[in-house]
Amino acid sequence: MPELGRRSQDQQESYQSMRDFNAAFADSLQNPSPVQLRGRVAGIRRMKTIGFADLKDMTGTVQAVFPADEESTSGVLSGVSLGDILRVNGVPFLPKSQQPSILVSEHDVVAKFLDRYPDKFHGVRDVGKRRDNFPLQLISDGDSLEFFSQASTLVRAFRDNLNSLGFQEFETPVLRRRFQSGQARPFIAHHNSLDSDVYMRPTSEVELVQLIAGGFERVYELGKSFRNEGMDRMHSPEYTTLEAYAAYTDYDDMMLLTEVLVKNAAFKAFGKMEFFVDGNAVDLSGIWDQVTVNDALRTYGGFSLTDVETEGQLRDRAMQLGIDIENLTYSQGISKLIERLVVPRLIQPTFLKEFPVSVAPLGKAKSYDPKIVERAWACIAGMGFADISSNLTDPDELQQRLELQDLENKLGIGGQNHANNPLVKALRYGVPPTAGVGIGINRLLMVLGDRQNIKDTIIFPEI
Repeated sequence: MPELGRRSQDQQESYQSMRDFNAAFADSLQNPSPVQLRGRVAGIRRMKTIGFADLKDMTGTVQAVFPADEESTSGVLSGVSLGDILRVNGVPFLPKSQQPSILVSEHDVVAKFLDRYPDKFHGVRDVGKRRDNFPLQLISDGDSLEFFSQASTLVRAFRDNLNSLGFQEFETPVLRRRFQSGQARPFIAHHNSLDSDVYMRPTSEVELVQLIAGGFERVYELGKSFRNEGMDRMHSPEYTTLEAYAAYTDYDDMMLLTEVLVKNAAFKAFGKMEFFVDGNAVDLSGIWDQVTVNDALRTYGGFSLTDVETEGQLRDRAMQLGIDIENLTYSQGISKLIERLVVPRLIQPTFLKEFPVSVAPLGKAKSYDPKIVERAWACIAGMGFADISSNLTDPDELQQRLELQDLENKLGIGGQNHANNPLVKALRYGVPPTAGVGIGINRLLMVLGDRQNIKDTIIFPEI
């Protein structure tokens, strides 16, 4: 396949990337030959007889040196402004500053920058403006450009790793005709052709498990999901998730898979295993810890799950701890206590496991306790970024749990309930023991990139 954007050698000289130019600079000085570069002007310094421009592309920066044109009356680098994209021809050159440079013999402006170029040292300082003018942030902030390049590499690494393990990727519907949202509040849109409402998916689980029922044994999807719920620094209504399911596995297998996937992808994208997150050193390289919800609540909250088995006990405990769960259901209240009391304390990579069945109705119960299910959250730096569980494969028990959840959430009007659920129907065809994981890519990037707001991990944060 020909290299895109580069014509053959007999048509024109090939362009070098800034990285390649800098890497070959010392050798090129010994035998200078013409080269061509192209990049955006990130800095300009003009003098009477010479001019300097910092040209940058995705791979780095090179200083371009422009001698004065004796025939020009408009000065050095006339017609060139900050932000312009230039094409330059010249030879490697080492000026008195000893900075690797190209001595330009000819140049032309490929594209003009017609807006006001951001301050060189501060970039786009206003957060709202950065998000409303995202290309400008990438142009002016090399850290953002590098971070989103690493984010792209991270996603590719997840795909490559799963593919190498025999997983197959499928695209599942974003719009659904049936309500299949569990505890999540979905976005609802009106489909004009069908003259009916449709729901935007909060997860791909329903469809991926149907694929397992159909005979595929390892499946995944990496794409967008949606929740019409609160927005804060940790939550976005639109987010990217990796969901993977495998037959003949349990949540212990999926915890191991999650650890391997994250370690490999993080190293591939960021080139390291140790990260600093909000002032905390986090090491991904060791064996990740595991702690049960019950033990964690005892340690960090001073009570156990048996102390909050009823709604009244739960509300009393929350009130004592100063945590407001007034408008939440019992299962939502339990989740909030875990999120507030336990998760922020889990700085090093940890699997928080064995959740109450009310919090995870799709999970398989432990053999020794029907009130506890094989579910785990993967947590780093005080954030939960992955949800793992062994799947319940008994269709009758699943239907009963979903109906109880609908009752708790006061659903049932306008078709917003789990009657005739396709997941339950799929289980009636016979599904082997199955486990799955959902990894929140944006949450993980908050950790790896030390980003304080989830919007800063979304390349086009519209909302």
